[in-house]
Amino acid sequence: MPSHHDQFANSFRGLRIREENNNIHNISHRVFSSREKARLQQFIIGVYDMQLRYDRHRNQVNMEERVETIQGLSNEEYQSEAQAIFKTYRDVLVLIRERHHQSMEELRCATPARFMKLLAEAQEIQRLLRERL
Repeated sequence: MPSHHDQFANSFRGLRIREENNNIHNISHRVFSSREKARLQQFIIGVYDMQLRYDRHRNQVNMEERVETIQGLSNEEYQSEAQAIFKTYRDVLVLIRERHHQSMEELRCATPARFMKLLAEAQEIQRLLRERL
């Protein structure tokens, strides 16, 4: 089974290919054809999906690390702490999902000017994710 790092590396490779195919770094503020806009939307969606996977992965790792810290507790304390950790894990998953849904909805309804901002934000998110991995 491939490691999470390998999965993220493959995602970055796919985004880099899309980025190069779309000449994203050389885009001026011009009107896009519907085909160009669709390709750029796919790039942004790819970044959003990668961020979603990264956030879910970090949430899982954080939960596992927190569970390790309570290993020495008594059974009753362990149960209580484990429930709190799992509740936090679930709550964070809900927030991650909501943020992803909100981003996708914003992209769907974006004006041309807002679309350009979302494209720039997606490039920044991609850069930050590359640094973290």
